[in-house]
Amino acid sequence: MFKFDGVVEQLVREMAHDELGGLSPDGVDDRLSGCQRIRSAVAAYEARLIRHGEVLAERMGLRPASVAHLSATLGVSAREARATVKVAEALKAVPAAEEALSAGQITAGHADVLARRLPAEHREAAAVDPDLIRAACCQSVDGFRRSVDEFVRVQSGDLDGAERARRRHDRRRASVFTDDDGMVRFDALLPPDTGALVSAQLGRIQDGMYRDVHEAHYTAGQRAADSFVEMARQAAGGGGVALAGWVGTNDATGEDGASGDGTPSVRNWRRTRTEMVVLVDHRWLSGQLDDAMEDGRLPRCEIPGVGELAPATARRLACEAAIIPMVMGGSSQPLDVGRRRYRVTPAQRLALVVRDGGCVWPGCDHPPAWCEAHHLDEWLRDDGPTDLVNLALLCSRHHHDVHEGGRVLEQDDQGGWQVRLGLPPPRAPTAA
Repeated sequence: MFKFDGVVEQLVREMAHDELGGLSPDGVDDRLSGCQRIRSAVAAYEARLIRHGEVLAERMGLRPASVAHLSATLGVSAREARATVKVAEALKAVPAAEEALSAGQITAGHADVLARRLPAEHREAAAVDPDLIRAACCQSVDGFRRSVDEFVRVQSGDLDGAERARRRHDRRRASVFTDDDGMVRFDALLPPDTGALVSAQLGRIQDGMYRDVHEAHYTAGQRAADSFVEMARQAAGGGGVALAGWVGTNDATGEDGASGDGTPSVRNWRRTRTEMVVLVDHRWLSGQLDDAMEDGRLPRCEIPGVGELAPATARRLACEAAIIPMVMGGSSQPLDVGRRRYRVTPAQRLALVVRDGGCVWPGCDHPPAWCEAHHLDEWLRDDGPTDLVNLALLCSRHHHDVHEGGRVLEQDDQGGWQVRLGLPPPRAPTAA
């Protein structure tokens, strides 16, 4: 029988007293790789132990060990203990993953991706698909995350990502509470498009506030907190330094100015537009989804540095948001960048407010301030022009209903607005 305790104690002693002075750089890399294989094997063994403990509890008529018990046993947080249990469940459903983890072919990070990103209803399909775990063996954790997301989209038939975009939109939340020390804490969960917008705003405010301030004076967290407060102050109409995308210039010299205490000058702030870059594979726009699936990969649509974006969301954003669409070829080479005529001008916006008076969705009474300009013929997919005849005001909710909800907004001969169900999002090709 395997002498677990003795082996572990011996290994710990040897590692603690191992002399590293004679190791070459290659030797260091080899040892690090060995440590990674040990961590993988331990993670797989830990998962087996957790499941065996549940079996023993069931035989004895007891309830399975709680997360609190596991947390106390392992000396980890409840969150870590809960994640460990989820990994054990995922590995049970996908035995090939557990075998690869035990052999050190994949890491605990890959197993965590399976636990978090592979829904229970798709684990049976993953268990009989050799390509998924084979991909994990030669991919980084980030690369495997994209492979799992692709696998789920194909299995669920949600090629266009519209269903996932709806789920993300529904999951959005924010909360505010006061801790024991009287500090106010904000917590928010946002979809990629709105999350990228907030991140870009905060980043630009921070750049303006701390451009001439020595970084050692403030931590990264303090700078982010100050930028967050400044964004709220500017939204409330208060004074202060740069709002996102603003550039500070000194009235007298025209140069970036700073006050005596090292903070940027607040005079004569000149606004520039915050932009979001969306990478869109040309096959999403040309309808070549069947060809795209032949090479085993889905077309690319993402916000660099943020993550995957549903093409349906990209088309919605293109109606009005500051986006630069970058159309990519199959070799990830840019084919086309720009075409900014999607942008609604201030004059067009004013005309829409006068003409539509608010959201045109039948039965909706949201005012113009709550609305976004929507292209009736989509700017990305249908090459719809940014002209008044092709524009209408929609509130955010109904704008989502059109682009991610499969609805079509149309105007009848009398000038009234009607909504009908449109074509369903692209589905996964069915087997012949």
